[in-house]
Amino acid sequence: MNIDEKKLKNILAEELNPRFKEQEKKFNSKINSKLQEQREEYQRYLGVLKEDFDSKVNVVCEQYGDIKKTQNQHTKMIGFLQENMVMMQETMKIMQENTEIMKADLEIIKNSVKRKVDYDEFEALSKRVLLLEAKVSR
Repeated sequence: MNIDEKKLKNILAEELNPRFKEQEKKFNSKINSKLQEQREEYQRYLGVLKEDFDSKVNVVCEQYGDIKKTQNQHTKMIGFLQENMVMMQETMKIMQENTEIMKADLEIIKNSVKRKVDYDEFEALSKRVLLLEAKVSR
């Protein structure tokens, strides 16, 4: 019997085919079970990562909310301070004008005080006048 390549392949295929199919089934079964285990483990790992990520995002969101509240409070305070600054500037202008008026009044008072006699001098002059009047009337 002459065996050529084609016949040899057919013979091997017929003899090895049932064994191969059985081994292939076992192999595929083992591979599938390992893949299923790995898939489940991977899904658990992804679940843990998702929970961790969600918790960190929640922390950031809470911090953002607090920062936003603080920013709003600061904005209100800055507005209040600006209003107070404007009022203080107006008050300072009024005080400056009043100070100028007071300086002018003080200058007038100083000049008028220079022309007046103090109380001790006035008493001394009053006594002299009384003495002179007493001499003259005698």
